[in-house]
Amino acid sequence: MRSFYVRIWRLYFFLNFFLTLLFFFGIFYFLLPRPRFQKIAHRLQVWWSGYLLRTAGIRWRIFGMENWPPQGSFVVVANHSSALDILLMYHCLPRVFHFVAKVEHAQTPLFGVMFGHTHIAVDRKNPLKAAKAMEKARADLERGIPIVIFPEGTMNTRGHGLLPFKSGAFRLAAEAGVPVVPVAFPDHPRLLPRIYQLFYPGGGPGVSNIFIGPPMYPEGNKNKWPALRDAAQKFIHGHLENPAFPKI
Repeated sequence: MRSFYVRIWRLYFFLNFFLTLLFFFGIFYFLLPRPRFQKIAHRLQVWWSGYLLRTAGIRWRIFGMENWPPQGSFVVVANHSSALDILLMYHCLPRVFHFVAKVEHAQTPLFGVMFGHTHIAVDRKNPLKAAKAMEKARADLERGIPIVIFPEGTMNTRGHGLLPFKSGAFRLAAEAGVPVVPVAFPDHPRLLPRIYQLFYPGGGPGVSNIFIGPPMYPEGNKNKWPALRDAAQKFIHGHLENPAFPKI
């Protein structure tokens, strides 16, 4: 019986997403290509993601908000196992930011409009285009805009652990001389797993605990990026396996 209600909940979540996307499409289509309106568009995206989460019964608790650098740019890295990672990034990072993700997101009908006009698409099959995308990300960092990357490179559907981290996020931070801030989402494989399987019998309302780590600074040498990768992976993996709640 529970699996029946879970499937109904998943159907409601995705229908709500697509219907509200249709509603906001014209607004985003107008706002996003115009830089002077991107702060307004970002606030609207924050509201929209909050609406989707709350109406689905998803609540969140954030630990480590004090770890965000108070000024300057940085690269955020997080584990990626669910669409909730994207929605909740809008609520744990209190600034306008840009995602760097695979080019397929920009090619998705409707959603691709939002992604393509705001965020940075990487075509990993084309090294020249991929290099240009990272140059765009570096330019954003120089303008003070944080960059968010899921270093696993794809969605981890195993339901546990981490996929190997790719180097791009850490090379970018080391070359730009900005810190890496790790973020762990340990609860999303339980709350909304396997988003590409509409009637998968898993997920439901609940609480997402989000852990933000201290900024990790490059050591002044762009070739030192492996140390950033290892430190970020250790922080995220540790909170996936054994979430560390602050003592009150």
